[in-house]
Amino acid sequence: MKAADLDRAQKLVAQITAADAMHARLAKGEALSLVLGSTAGPALTVIEVTPGYVRDLRAELQRSFSEQAADLRAQLKALGVEG
Repeated sequence: MKAADLDRAQKLVAQITAADAMHARLAKGEALSLVLGSTAGPALTVIEVTPGYVRDLRAELQRSFSEQAADLRAQLKALGVEG
């Protein structure tokens, strides 16, 4: 494997780990926080939403993280890394 491919594979593994961790946190029921604004400081940190909206948002985020991890794993496999 070329050095560039090895670097790419390591980055993919880190991204997979992050996506899997976020999925697991959502699955455990960790609280969701919605923050609007820039990294310098949020413009708005509290909004009221219905429990159903939070449930649907949590499910959509979990689906998204699962899809992201699957795509990253496919990219890793394309580099010749199994696992």
